[in-house]
Amino acid sequence: MAQLRKDIFAFGRALATIDDITALIAERTPIVCEVEHVPLVDAIGRVLAENLIAPIDLPAFDNSAVDGYAVRAADLDAEGETRLSIIDRVAAGHAAIHTLKAGNAIRIFTGAPMPAGADTVFMQEDCRVEDGIVIVPPGLKLGANRRLAGEDMRAGAVALPAGRRLAVQHVALAAALGEAMVIAPPVSGWVGGLTGASLITPVIFAGLTLAAGLTLAKPSEPEKAIV
Repeated sequence: MAQLRKDIFAFGRALATIDDITALIAERTPIVCEVEHVPLVDAIGRVLAENLIAPIDLPAFDNSAVDGYAVRAADLDAEGETRLSIIDRVAAGHAAIHTLKAGNAIRIFTGAPMPAGADTVFMQEDCRVEDGIVIVPPGLKLGANRRLAGEDMRAGAVALPAGRRLAVQHVALAAALGEAMVIAPPVSGWVGGLTGASLITPVIFAGLTLAAGLTLAKPSEPEKAIV
């Protein structure tokens, strides 16, 4: 079919491929090299500019995984119940005053540091208490219900790799490691420039509401950039 000389849709060259356009964008778009320190409260959705290295062990110290009683495994009767004197009480955020010695137990709560001398924790649901004595059942293994320092992560390990887009769980991890900020590139994006007198904001014309984009401007009016 013959092509009209003034056909506005006629195009004599081959269309550019997606790969061509992608390469052109990459060629003409400068790489953002700057970074900034972003507070954790603003870090969700940002991308790490460099590895986040754990500055401490996580957990930072041996601690109890349950509410219960810290004991010495060497004191436990393998065949029957064991009676131990309760000598101290340790809540999360506090440390035991006494070193655990033979025949004793220390009341302990989840997250509290393991007392010196203790190596095992009984869940409170498995114990009975009578007049300052805790009675524990047989069968618990050495180290039960105890979380060791560095069990989740060792100091010096890569906690979060560069390039990771931060979600809530990543920010929580950074906070657990004692970080108040992360390093990320500045927020950037595409800014499109549209021009033409036919681009206007919604107006009332001849009693009708017209949406943006309808041609209402006079041809003689200068073109304006709408962003």
